Amino acid sequence: MGTFKYSIYVLVFGIGMHKANSNNAFNIEDAHSKGDLNTYNTSEKIGSNIGKTSDKILIDYLDDTIKNHINGSMILLEIPSEKYFEMNTTSIKYLTDNGHHGVYLSIQRPIYNVGNLFKQKDIDLKKIFFIDCANSDQKQNTDNSYKTLNVSLSIDVDKLGDLIFSNLKRIKSKKKFIFIDSISTLALYKSSSDIIRFSDFLLNIIKAKKEDNVTIVINVAEGLTLKEYVKDISDHADEVINIVRNIEKYTDDLIDANICN
Repeated sequence: MGTFKYSIYVLVFGIGMHKANSNNAFNIEDAHSKGDLNTYNTSEKIGSNIGKTSDKILIDYLDDTIKNHINGSMILLEIPSEKYFEMNTTSIKYLTDNGHHGVYLSIQRPIYNVGNLFKQKDIDLKKIFFIDCANSDQKQNTDNSYKTLNVSLSIDVDKLGDLIFSNLKRIKSKKKFIFIDSISTLALYKSSSDIIRFSDFLLNIIKAKKEDNVTIVINVAEGLTLKEYVKDISDHADEVINIVRNIEKYTDDLIDANICN
C-alpha cells in the first residue's frame, strides 16, 4: 500500500478496572481500625472516577487525533467483542455531535436495530448514510428519518468500496467520516487479501485526497493483532491505541497520583 503513513486510532470504551476494583475491596471498618482510612477513601475515589471517565478517555483520544490530522485520518479501534456496540455508539455520538456527516457500514447488526438504539442516545441519524450488510432477511427500513441501502455480504469488496465512496461524495458537510463497525466480522466472509484490498481502497481516499477531511474509523475485535489484514493496517498507522491497555494505564496513573498525594 506504499510508504505513506496514516493515522489509526483505537477507541476504547467502558472496560472494567480490575486494579481499582481490587482496591475497592477495602472494608471501611478495617480501614478505621488500622488508621488507614485515607487509603480507603483514595480507593473509593479511583473507582468512582474510572466509572465516570471511561467514555471521556475514548472521546479525548478521538478528539486529539482528529485535530492533529486535519486533512484526514484513519482510526483503528481494537475493541473487546462484548463492548463492540457500546464503543460504536460513543464514537458515532462524538462524530455527529461535532459536525461530522458520514457513511456507516454495518456488518454486525441490521440497521433497523442500530437506528433504534442510536435514537435512544439522541444521535442525529440525518447525518448518517447507512449501508446494511447485516440484514440477512433483507427487511426494508420503514423509518424515513434516515437513509439505508441493503447490501448482501456476498458483494465484491471493490464494489463495496465504490458504494461507500459514491455515497460519501454526496455528503455536503466539510467534515466527513466512514465508519466500519467490524472489519473482523467482514473477514469471516472475505479472504485476508480481500480485506487488505478493501482497507487499501479506504486509505487511498486519504492518500490521493479524493475527499478532504475524512475520518475513517475501522473496528477490529481485540486479540486479532496477528491476523495478516490487521497487521497490514497497523503497519501503515501513525498510532495504534488498544482500549484495554490505555484504560489500564489510566488506572495505574490515577492510583499513583492518589498514593503520592
